[in-house]
Amino acid sequence: MKGLLFFDIDGTLDDSQNRKGIPASAKEALQKARANGYGLMIASGRSLAGLKGYEDLGFDGYVFSDGAGIFLKGRPLIKHPIEPEAVRFAMKHNVMLSGTEKMYAADAMLAKLAALFGIPKEMMAVAGVFPLDAYDGEDILEIDIDFENEEAEAAFLAEKPDVMDYVCTSASYGRGGACGELTAHGIDKGHGILEAASLLGVAHEDTYAFGDSENDASMIKAAGHGIAMGNSVESLKEQADYVAADIGDDGLFKALLHFGIIF
Repeated sequence: MKGLLFFDIDGTLDDSQNRKGIPASAKEALQKARANGYGLMIASGRSLAGLKGYEDLGFDGYVFSDGAGIFLKGRPLIKHPIEPEAVRFAMKHNVMLSGTEKMYAADAMLAKLAALFGIPKEMMAVAGVFPLDAYDGEDILEIDIDFENEEAEAAFLAEKPDVMDYVCTSASYGRGGACGELTAHGIDKGHGILEAASLLGVAHEDTYAFGDSENDASMIKAAGHGIAMGNSVESLKEQADYVAADIGDDGLFKALLHFGIIF
């Protein structure tokens, strides 16, 4: 394996905000990179269940739930769950808990997601999202949390257990407001991609991470080569080694050309 490429999904691999899916040029770039001897990984904030639509693209595995889970073909699943007491603390707020296969959302979060999917919230179980009171104590790898305002966010952070880390994602995904993601302390996408690379025997200098949002910052900094998409939040561009073109302007294809991964 010449190197290992890690791709965020929304805004990086999939033009989901504009509902355009994965550009044809990105699919071509993935095929060429694989043919040239590179390994392909998804590195996403989504749960493992949320990655089921991407099996046919030839990925070697997934770093999911912001680095808290690692799936590599033919190997045991790796999980770094949040401590149960910290999960219970977060459940007092407007959250969505992500297990390996199921998600559990507070009523306001469930209504928001249902509106996004365009279906009644009673039907969200079809998408693997259940009401928060259905949570039965399974391992939780990542938590999405929404706040009424920045003051509420600051109050939460002042009381947050130290066994959880928080990354603000308010500027990402066009979400607005005050929101973020929680993982176990020390666990993030950066930790996840380095752990996956180590398991696959790939040297640090041969790792490439592609992202666009605030929760991608840790892997952009951790990888041997950190690439921000042209449509990234500005804070990510400032931390990247290279800024690619926008996702809709064949950004991934051009970035892989730039690094000589495809030709």
